[in-house]
Amino acid sequence: MTGFSTKPAEKGLSSAEGPVAPVADDVAVQLQTLDPERWLTVLLAPRALRPDLIALYGFNLEIAKIREITREPLIGAMRLQWWRDVIEAVFAGAKIPHHGLAQLLAATIRTHALPRAPFDRLLDARELDLEPEGPADLTALDAYARATGGGLCELAVRILGVSDAVALDAARAIGTGWALLGIVRATPFLAGRRQTMLPADQRGIHGVTTTSLFEARAGNGIRLVVEPIAHSARRAFEEGRAMRAAVPRRARSPLLLATLADAHLADLARAGYDPFQLPEPRKDAALRLAFCWLRGRF
Repeated sequence: MTGFSTKPAEKGLSSAEGPVAPVADDVAVQLQTLDPERWLTVLLAPRALRPDLIALYGFNLEIAKIREITREPLIGAMRLQWWRDVIEAVFAGAKIPHHGLAQLLAATIRTHALPRAPFDRLLDARELDLEPEGPADLTALDAYARATGGGLCELAVRILGVSDAVALDAARAIGTGWALLGIVRATPFLAGRRQTMLPADQRGIHGVTTTSLFEARAGNGIRLVVEPIAHSARRAFEEGRAMRAAVPRRARSPLLLATLADAHLADLARAGYDPFQLPEPRKDAALRLAFCWLRGRF
């Protein structure tokens, strides 16, 4: 477990060389700050491959932030299109824009011969972030989670040198579960921005209006909307774990998110499936990840 540390990322962390090295380090710092649990899984990956994971996760962070940095759907759509153009250029062998993260991502894609489809699906799914009403139903929410979290986890496992079909299925399942759980945990934050990712049909059935949600007074209805999402996340983790034997140890670090999810799901159940009543994040994530890593579990 060499290199496992929760101290702030320092310059020189990445093994990237040349002018992109400072960019990789800056992205690592952002990842540690804004996506700390996924950052911990990076520290358990082989050191030589961490810069590539950082590039992938940095890209994900960049497009996930679009919802937060703009309230204008048109501007958000333009930002997504810019990244679509980057992906198009990478796979067409064209010139990459003079943008540090874009160049890091291009190098990662080419080094590991990553497929294009997961990137396209991820970008298409992120269009839903620009809609204040969120997905229409649970099926649409699951598709969003599979395209975002599931696709990202698949790409991470490919970077770690594994492309076996069953192992990739396990990665997609774990990533989907993590995305579903993340949507629930982000509910109070999004409500504060007058946005939601909770399915519209379920909100209608249980009487959760956007007004009541945004003002944090949705009552018991919010619990009835969130509980099936939590159960879907739990099923996804169970599905992924059932295929654990097909995932080589070298590719398991991204799947350790499932270990952290157990505690979050337990907290959510104790809160009666009301995301507004969740406790502060636990501080033992690094220890739990290290324990499961040593035991070969996720």
